[in-house]
Amino acid sequence: MFGVSAIAPVTNLRVSRRLRHRRTVHQDLVRCGKMRFSEYFGLDQTQPELDFVDIDLDSDIRLFLDPYALRGRGDPLAVQCVADIRHFFQRLLDALRDGDLDCARALLGHLHEPNETRLGYSVNEARGSGVGSEIAEKIFEALTESKAIETGFIRDISDTELLVEGIGPDRVSDLSTNIVRHRLIVYTQGQCLLHDVPMRRVASGPLWDAENELWREDYVDLPVYNKRERILLVPKALVRRRGELSPREYYDHYVLDYLHALEMSNPATELGRLIRGERRITKKELKEKYGSGTKEFLLQFSQHHPAVLTRYKEEKGLPPPLTAQELRENFDPRAFAQVLSEKLREVPAGPEQATTYHRFVIGLLSFLLYPNLLYPVKEAEINEGRKRIDILYENGVHSGVFQRFTQSTARASTYIPVECKNYTREIGNPEVDQLIARFSNQRGWLGLLICRANEDPAGLLARCRDAYHAGLGCILPLDDANLLTMLRHVESGDYNAVDGHLSELFRRVVV
Repeated sequence: MFGVSAIAPVTNLRVSRRLRHRRTVHQDLVRCGKMRFSEYFGLDQTQPELDFVDIDLDSDIRLFLDPYALRGRGDPLAVQCVADIRHFFQRLLDALRDGDLDCARALLGHLHEPNETRLGYSVNEARGSGVGSEIAEKIFEALTESKAIETGFIRDISDTELLVEGIGPDRVSDLSTNIVRHRLIVYTQGQCLLHDVPMRRVASGPLWDAENELWREDYVDLPVYNKRERILLVPKALVRRRGELSPREYYDHYVLDYLHALEMSNPATELGRLIRGERRITKKELKEKYGSGTKEFLLQFSQHHPAVLTRYKEEKGLPPPLTAQELRENFDPRAFAQVLSEKLREVPAGPEQATTYHRFVIGLLSFLLYPNLLYPVKEAEINEGRKRIDILYENGVHSGVFQRFTQSTARASTYIPVECKNYTREIGNPEVDQLIARFSNQRGWLGLLICRANEDPAGLLARCRDAYHAGLGCILPLDDANLLTMLRHVESGDYNAVDGHLSELFRRVVV
């Protein structure tokens, strides 16, 4: 289960010789080209079916890990990342304000530009590994020279992007990635197990040990590109195209609006001119009087008018995760839904194709129900390994049933277990009881039971209803007909109808 701080060695990858041979041949053929992770490792899935950013291995993608966008999210991984980043940044601020520059340098000294994520500004090629000291020194200089740190006005790492010269979304992203590297390693290992991607033992890079407040390194299992470059996968729910807090946006739409109102209420103002009896003050005049909106100016203004900064953050809110269209250009979800419908019909029913069906369902749910279902784990162990769940997701608590169940019941659902049955016979009490056994106060009380078809759909719905009213948890049964209906909604462009379909099923279970 992701989100734990321990990084355990990964063994028994169960990648067949045939699969390894196919990938080795594939890698040899494409080694000289510009390849995405999914192509290089021979995955039969594309970005909308994958939970992580399908990075280009030979260049950076202009995406950033934005800690501000993680705030307020309910999924465990985001919560843990926010806690790690806050803890490190607070320790750094304490050292700077106490004048302990040696401690501050030591905290920043282990940072490296996280080339292994392939996120950032570089276009033609991935960034080199020899810039670790450079990024640390730039961040150190920016923070020590900023009056924001000296006055104690800055309390959050996201504020540095807004109010500290020399720190932009790339620096905040690099710093944050370093701090949560150990969590991304665990996530990457889980995704590699999920997709049968081979891994090798490599140096981890710097790992922040929050308990002992120090950096350490270890050897871990990670996917490797070109025999030597470790790869670190980042969940697509955690990245943004730019930093959410924008100095230009803050200045243009909040600071200048406040100054405009201030001047308009001042009868002695020298700004503006009367037009048909009404005073008009332009933004150009405000900029000439107050300044052009440097971060130093924004800091001074915010210190004198903190309510304006607070209003900006409140109205900015928490942005939704990027969609597949935003992650990849020229992606047509309507056409892709049609492709998935055809693929679903082509997967044979029966135990012999159970693995193929499970893999397909993971991609299908990641497409249909993202960002409510996040960070899938295949055959997740529970109860100290005594039981296994076919698929376990973290609940993104973004919208629809997954949000309403958490908010409207006393039993929250941090995780969503999914059981897949690749057969068409009756789904009876044993299958329902199996999923009920996956529920707990720690994991949650909402799950999905997915099958190809069911001889007695009314009977299965009644069993799920009985379980819910007995306080045993909420099971939503989905067969091929349900999945195809939701895909048809996407094909027609009616995305809200996907949640509407689930909501109606939810209503029929809980009434």
